[in-house]
Amino acid sequence: MLKRITKSIDYYKRYFIIVSFIISILLLIFSFYSTFNITAISNDECVWTPHKISKDSLTIIFSEVKKGGVAENAGIRNGDQLLEIDGKRVRTAMEAAQVFNSFPAGKTVEYTIVQDGTIKKVPITVKKFINFANVANSLLALFWIMIGFTVVMSKPEGALQNYFYLIGLSFSFQSFIAQYVQIRYYEHLGIMDVLLQGVGIVMVSYLPYWFIMFFSTFPRISSLQKTKWFRPLFFYISLVLVIISSFVFFNEYSEKMYYQISMGITRTIVGIYYQVGIVGGLVFLIISFIRIKSREKRKEVFLILISYILLIVTSIYANWLAPRFSGPIFNSPEIYLPIFLIVLFPIAFGVSIYKYHLLDFSIVVKNTIIYGAATLFLAAIYFLSIYGLGISVGTVVADDYKNLVVAISFVLFAFIFQSTKDRFQDLLTKKFYPEEFSQQRILIEFNRELANIVGLENILERIQHTFVQTLKIEKFGIMLRSENNNLVMTNSVGIKKSDINIDSNEINKFINNKFRPGDDIAIEQHNFNVAIPKESMNLTDEGIFTIIPMIIKSEVVGLLLFGLKHSGRQFAGKDLELLYAVAAQSAISIENARLYLAEAEKITYDREMELAYKIQQNLLPKSIPVFPELDIFGKMIPAKHVGGDYYDVIPIGKRKLFIALGDVSGKGVSASFYMTKLQTLLEFMCNKEKEPLELLKELNDKMLDVIDKENFITLNLGFIDLDKMSMKFCRAGHLPLYMTNGEKLSEYKPKGIGLGICRRDKFELYTEQIEIDIKQNDVIVFVSDGITETMNSKNELFSEEKLKALILAKNKKSSVEIFNTVYKEVLDFRNGVIQADDITGLIVRVK
Repeated sequence: MLKRITKSIDYYKRYFIIVSFIISILLLIFSFYSTFNITAISNDECVWTPHKISKDSLTIIFSEVKKGGVAENAGIRNGDQLLEIDGKRVRTAMEAAQVFNSFPAGKTVEYTIVQDGTIKKVPITVKKFINFANVANSLLALFWIMIGFTVVMSKPEGALQNYFYLIGLSFSFQSFIAQYVQIRYYEHLGIMDVLLQGVGIVMVSYLPYWFIMFFSTFPRISSLQKTKWFRPLFFYISLVLVIISSFVFFNEYSEKMYYQISMGITRTIVGIYYQVGIVGGLVFLIISFIRIKSREKRKEVFLILISYILLIVTSIYANWLAPRFSGPIFNSPEIYLPIFLIVLFPIAFGVSIYKYHLLDFSIVVKNTIIYGAATLFLAAIYFLSIYGLGISVGTVVADDYKNLVVAISFVLFAFIFQSTKDRFQDLLTKKFYPEEFSQQRILIEFNRELANIVGLENILERIQHTFVQTLKIEKFGIMLRSENNNLVMTNSVGIKKSDINIDSNEINKFINNKFRPGDDIAIEQHNFNVAIPKESMNLTDEGIFTIIPMIIKSEVVGLLLFGLKHSGRQFAGKDLELLYAVAAQSAISIENARLYLAEAEKITYDREMELAYKIQQNLLPKSIPVFPELDIFGKMIPAKHVGGDYYDVIPIGKRKLFIALGDVSGKGVSASFYMTKLQTLLEFMCNKEKEPLELLKELNDKMLDVIDKENFITLNLGFIDLDKMSMKFCRAGHLPLYMTNGEKLSEYKPKGIGLGICRRDKFELYTEQIEIDIKQNDVIVFVSDGITETMNSKNELFSEEKLKALILAKNKKSSVEIFNTVYKEVLDFRNGVIQADDITGLIVRVK
């Protein structure tokens, strides 16, 4: 719900900004009017000092009467007592001020005074005192809100632009509240008053937060901005102050006698934080200025820095120095004229923003003026043409057809107008923005070419070449999503850290929270700490200012990283529109290249598997040698991914034979290669009677020279001598030999280590040979782990126990029936789960 509300606010932000700007302008108009016409204080150029004449009685004594002022000219001297103003008895300075302020400037008012014990009536000409501080603050707010409005409308989603505008908004409310409080000073305040004062408290309390946030980001991001505590700290301080100030202010709000006290407490609390925010902003600006190495970049903020310092100095002068050394403000208002220097602060911002293209302000202004004027000019020509055509038609065509001809002409001219407007705007862009025009031409042409480039590397190189060699961007990078779902750097220029790694889940979350589907997305430097907190500082240090995501089906598949343009400016406005288009086309081209590459790899892989399968089948015996005393059956059922299972029966004469079953680690062509080597060596070595152990030693020596360190071979090797009715057996790390005669099942597992793992000395140490007597009805079983390690949907193994039980139960069957029974049980156990490994068995039954 909160996410939906946030997106709706972002969507309607422009409307909120426009409405708030209009309200601010109206408030400032009211402030100016009030300053000059409503809250202007009547001034008699002296000071009224309350004097206690008894326990419960006060009187007003004149002091600091200005020489040559209206009071002195009327005959008033220091020490005289004020009794009445225009016939109204006054006992306190507040009562006197309320009566005296009701008279307009230039009116003559009669004072009743006591001078040297004599009651006198003296005429006083009313002068009005205009508070220069209020005027200066209102001008400051006016300039700031106007510049801020233009800036924020150029980029409503920009954090810097929003902070800048909110500062102007706060200044506007502050100026308004200062006047409103004076107007309602003597009134009982209602709900609307409370509401306005509440909004004013919020705006003034959060002004320090916006100041610190803005100047800790502008002109460069402070390292504190990248911490998790910095922003929340000042946000919640402001929030707490709003709550405290509101409580203090509104608790006694209905009681007029407590009004001044509550206002004093509120102003003190908020005032301290206010000063911290203003001074803190200056500190951040000074630090940024010092750390900027480029002379050109320093020039961009120098005027702002000087005007900011002037703002602080002027405020100190007006609030502390002038009152201390100049006497009453009513007698010497001209001493406070320097307060108007604070207005230079927003003006300096405006000049710097426009001159140096800060915050994208100048682009918007120029575009509005140039393109707006061009559109109006063409529209005027269009309507004049339609008007002229209408007059001409009236003299040539009959009245019945006039409307039809005019309608057709209107449509034709509309098409002509649109195409003419587009060409005219291109001409203006070329004339007034040669760099932007050149970039637009290059990127438009690049966008057309990109769709026809084949190969991922070619696409990435073309993208990099366009931005670096053609557009002269010094900092540029491309990041693509890897198999582990992280975005990694694939191409870069001017970026020293190539190990930057961004979690695509983080950036997807940021985009989903901040943008609506279909929005053009640009992540700018001030948002790095939110969008990519782990790599924010690295990218900022590398001089990356803008990130454009490449998105396919609402998922970020890559990022384009941009530094500044060749002119030293950040990408903005129409530049960004072109970058959005390039990113969209790049995403499609990169994804198509990946799909093409994946398909090509799949085709290559399938071919390799087909080749491996053919090799594997060719290595297996085409037929089993016939021995009258033996019933022999062997079969290998390959998995989808061809493995390295192998079995063989090698006769030595008519009464002796070798039986072998092995498994090469790995899959595909490499496994088939090692299996071919194994089969060739066995065929070569088993041409005469030999001990199985000696054969294994020789095989191990040979395989060590050809097999990779990552691979090895397991093998069961038996030598059957029908004359002696015995079998010599060795196991090179393979499954045990199973043997049954119907009564029980025996498992033979002599020591053994896989082939190709270690040298002969260790191989001899870990491998042994045994001899087993065989007799009629014995069943000898060799199997691969593809049977015992078969898994079902519950991740349960078929296991050796099930296999042994089956062999024992079916020992009276033929060798082929025993294998088929085992295989069927494996299929039933697997229950549709894909076969993961080759299933191989070699069964010998003694008749």
